[in-house]
Amino acid sequence: MNNVELSFTTSYEDYYRLNLWHGRFGRMVAMVFYFLLFLGAVVYQTGSVEALLEPFVIGAGLLLILVLYGFFLLSLKWRSRRVYNSDKLLQQEQHFVFTNEHIAFTNATGTGSMAWDDVYKAVETKSHFLIYMGKMRSLIIPKASMSSEADISALRQLIASKLGSGKHKLRGA
Repeated sequence: MNNVELSFTTSYEDYYRLNLWHGRFGRMVAMVFYFLLFLGAVVYQTGSVEALLEPFVIGAGLLLILVLYGFFLLSLKWRSRRVYNSDKLLQQEQHFVFTNEHIAFTNATGTGSMAWDDVYKAVETKSHFLIYMGKMRSLIIPKASMSSEADISALRQLIASKLGSGKHKLRGA
């Protein structure tokens, strides 16, 4: 199998998308919780479960959820910007070589490699590959940094061949 080699600088948008993808489940749970909390408050205030059938109550609950979701996204954008701007290592040019043996990486600070056995999991999103070294630590590989669809496909195949099916979620694999 061919090596996949690429160089790029992680952008703020790449980092924001990682955080957006990573927190999607927690945001959904929070939205359901707040909606149920709102419905519980309506029942408590009115003393009647029938009040939940009023279109105004359902509309107000959905509006509350939309406003909270917007606030969560805006807050995530601000926090991601603050962390990205403070992390100079994240902003350095990265060079990766994916081989059958390992993942080698180089930046201005140093070099290193990671055996495929040390990869916790790999996920492919619409715009990135995320190579996790642990539950909360990952390499962000933007697909835009790859020169062709063939490189994307080659990396996808390499990941699939090196990680067991339970350790990756790849599109088209």
